[in-house]
This record gives sequence, C-alpha cells and structure tokens, in this order.
Amino acid sequence: MTLLEERQLQKNNVGDHSPLDTPGAFESENPRSLINIAPTGLREMIADLPINYLTLSERSLYNLAKPDPMLNRLRIAFWKEFENAQASVSDMNWVGITKMIQRPSIMIRKLLEDQHKLAWVLCPPVSYDVFLQEALSHGMDRIREILDLPLRNDEGKVDAKVAELILKAAAFLDLRRHGGFVQKSVNMDIGVGMSERQARNFGEKVTIEDISHKIKQLEQELGMEKEQAGVIDVTDK
Repeated sequence: MTLLEERQLQKNNVGDHSPLDTPGAFESENPRSLINIAPTGLREMIADLPINYLTLSERSLYNLAKPDPMLNRLRIAFWKEFENAQASVSDMNWVGITKMIQRPSIMIRKLLEDQHKLAWVLCPPVSYDVFLQEALSHGMDRIREILDLPLRNDEGKVDAKVAELILKAAAFLDLRRHGGFVQKSVNMDIGVGMSERQARNFGEKVTIEDISHKIKQLEQELGMEKEQAGVIDVTDK
C-alpha cells in the first residue's frame, strides 16, 4: 500500500484525523509539508512510496538502500534545500539540490526511482550534535559494562588484564570529569647579552665576594665612561 492510499483509507475509517496527518513532513493538509513543496516530479514518487518504508528505522533503511557517498550527499543536500525553502516560504527546487552536489537533476531523478534509495533520502539526517551525544551516551554505557567486569577469575585470583582494563576505564572517566593536569613550560633565553665565557659559567655557584668584585668593576668602567664624555660627577661634592 502506498502513502497516498494509506492516508485515504485511514481517513475513510477514522474521519478527518489520522496518525499520518499529524504535523510532519507528510501532512497533506499542511501547505508547507514536504509532500507539498517537494520538487516537481518528486511529489508523485513520494506518494507512490510504500507506507511501511516510512516506519522503518534509519538503520533498516540504510541496509535496504546501501547508500554510497553520492547518495548520502544527495540526502544532506535534499534536506538543506527543504530548510532553505521553509526559510524563504517557497517550494523546493531541483536547482538548489543540484548546485550542492554538482549533479544534473535528470541523474538525481533516475537515482530516486529506486524506492529504497528514495526512502533513505526522505529519512531526515540527525544533527551532528545529536549524533555525537547519542554515540557518547552509548560509549558511557559500554564503559559501565567494563567497570562491572569480575575482577577475579574462577580460581579467585585477580585477573591482571581485566584489572588493567578497569583502571583505564576509570582513568578515562576521571579525566572527563575533572580534566587533565595543565602543563606549562617556560622558555627562557638566557644567552642574550652574555659573553661566551659567561654563558659557559652560567649556573655555577657565585659568592658574595664575586658579586662585590663585579660591582666595583662596573663602577670603574662607569667612571671611565664619564671622564671620556667630559661629565663632571658632583655626587661627592
């Protein structure tokens, strides 16, 4: 039974309301639903689609359609064009889809004659954030299974491999909860302004006598520079 036939049958049985007529992509009375704004020629293909395809899970549709990268790109482009059409309050256009995947509309229409492939394209892809959140939640469940593994074997001895796996899982959770240690490095250029001899002697132990000697040496050098420049020192007068 097709989508169109199923909708008409349910209306005849239960009146105006039908589960298929709830707000969504295939609500025929909604002028902005997918089936009413789909590109020319595609609306009839959607109406002829067996209704059971629209109730299958994404994984089941994937197994039926066996999509390649081209079909996956078409699926993404199709729903982007749907969003663009909703934003501009206009119908979907083949041009908008073909621009995104760089394929002629005649090729796309021929591809979608396969009802399995059409059903896959009509399955809205989840957002990237939702996909990651679901995958992360599943990963946390599997980590819980690791933490619940029996630590001792049948002989009552600690299984070293299992213990190591549990420790790694616990360390991962701790790292995710508290974050890693912040490591900071300081790069000091100690060679600037040093003579070769000073650079070699850097880090050696320096005594108070050495410092006093260096100060006197600097004072003498400063006095000589003042005499050469003709500067009168009035500090002692």
